[in-house]
Amino acid sequence: MNHTHVTSPNRPLPLMYHGVQFSGRLRDFTSQSGISGIGCSYQLERHGSIVILWGLTIRFLKQLAIGLWFFSPLLLTLTLVIMLLGYLAGKQEGWSRFDSFYWAFVTATTVGYGDFRPTKRRSRIIAILTAVLGLLTMGIIVALGVYAATKALDRT
Repeated sequence: MNHTHVTSPNRPLPLMYHGVQFSGRLRDFTSQSGISGIGCSYQLERHGSIVILWGLTIRFLKQLAIGLWFFSPLLLTLTLVIMLLGYLAGKQEGWSRFDSFYWAFVTATTVGYGDFRPTKRRSRIIAILTAVLGLLTMGIIVALGVYAATKALDRT
């Protein structure tokens, strides 16, 4: 696949960010890496890149906070169900409350150290439910992060 660029490499390009103009150069990664399809990346010559990265970070954090706020009832409900399942499994196994909640967190985040593991059938079923709910919870959080990053980069 042949990629052509509208602008030539190393041609100065203006960039405006909140009324401040920065100059930069377009660097062609396809000619340097030999990998076709990567395209071009805009690199800034001045210290203004710090301002732009800071702006991206603020936009990302803002979008992430909005997403977490919007989904907080669901995330809190899932977290409470995971903690309840951990408590039930710990009660079945004879673990302390702290160990039960620790096990639920480790299982829900799919870390699985193995220092606590259910031995009874009912506890193992609870472990499966805890892991599935943990995957769902982490998936929602990752999706919110990807959405926030996409929204932050779309404004540049």
